[in-house]
Amino acid sequence: MENPGVAPDQTATVVERTDVEAEVTPEMLAEEVTETPIILPYTEADVEALTKTVYGEALITHSDMEMAAVVWCVLNRVDSPLFRGDSILEIVTAPRQFHGYRESNPMDKHIESLVRDVLGRWVREKSGETDVGRVLPAEYLYFWGDGKNNHFTTEFQGGTEWDWSLENPYES
Repeated sequence: MENPGVAPDQTATVVERTDVEAEVTPEMLAEEVTETPIILPYTEADVEALTKTVYGEALITHSDMEMAAVVWCVLNRVDSPLFRGDSILEIVTAPRQFHGYRESNPMDKHIESLVRDVLGRWVREKSGETDVGRVLPAEYLYFWGDGKNNHFTTEFQGGTEWDWSLENPYES
């Protein structure tokens, strides 16, 4: 059998050794790696709006899980055909939706970190990963507060109230 690239009057023997590690140079890695840019489904304005929403809607709870549930509720609406809006910012700032959102609310660093964590989980879920640490199921689109806690429901009035049965990825 002829080897392509070898003149007919030359012979070549190829020996494949599996017991020797191949030397990989940085140049070889640069040639093999192609970076695909990741396009995130949110913007920095969305992060800011979510942070300010959580500040206004759930800071009183002092619970990372309850604050994360507010973020998941917003993201559930983004993913739901029942709500108009093409972005997180549009959902958050829609009239009569999230009363705790105020442009003047501060950018609390702890809440911002929590918001970014939930957004990362959401992106992984949208990419097909399961078990991302969701704290609120996708069908929960509404909530109301009693001054101490938020209560998440599947319907605007009535429906099933969330029982907090998912594992809490934030507190042991």
